Amino acid sequence: MRILTSLCGLLIFAGGLPAAIIIDNFNTGSLDFSSSDVISQQGLDANSVLSANRTVSGRALGSASMDVRVNTTESTFSFSSSNFGYFAITYSFNLENQVDLLANGDTSFLLNFAYVDPGFWRGRYGFTVDGVRYSLARELFELNGSGTIEVPFSAFTSAASFTPTEIIFSADRVEPNLRLELSSITTIPEPRLPVLLVIGAVCTAINCRTRRRSHENT
Repeated sequence: MRILTSLCGLLIFAGGLPAAIIIDNFNTGSLDFSSSDVISQQGLDANSVLSANRTVSGRALGSASMDVRVNTTESTFSFSSSNFGYFAITYSFNLENQVDLLANGDTSFLLNFAYVDPGFWRGRYGFTVDGVRYSLARELFELNGSGTIEVPFSAFTSAASFTPTEIIFSADRVEPNLRLELSSITTIPEPRLPVLLVIGAVCTAINCRTRRRSHENT
């Protein structure tokens, strides 16, 4: 019973873990283009795009064909091209829509990839916040299919608050005929949630066992 009380106490203490802040889940603002272009989208649903705006640019060497799209049905951003390609997704914030990303205890960005073709091994892939760039290349090259990449806030700031004015996910020289699909960019708290899930499961199991013993003894 003492173990049960301790575990449940830990679970109650952690019950206030915040929900992730959605930077973009690609549920709104569909687009699709196949030649060099820059498309600025304004007035998007802030529940799906935190900044309520998104600018997508794309091009390929030698005017090669490419496929750049936000598919709101599948909730993905995708890119591929028949020659080396370049793209950027930019989110801009001002005093009216700025959010302190540290306020709820979050510590990192999380890029959730629905699919990445195997074979990426060169090119420059980056996540940039207010001019500070974090390289995603190594983690991206290791993906084969779906997967996630975590980008710590500490790569961009050591301050007590974190209110970005610009967030960019970009790529230079994407390998020809390879495709990537990004399904969301969110924030996440420090990595203690899996531990809490285990505690919750153990707490439930012990509680059920205790109740069963109590019932057997009556």
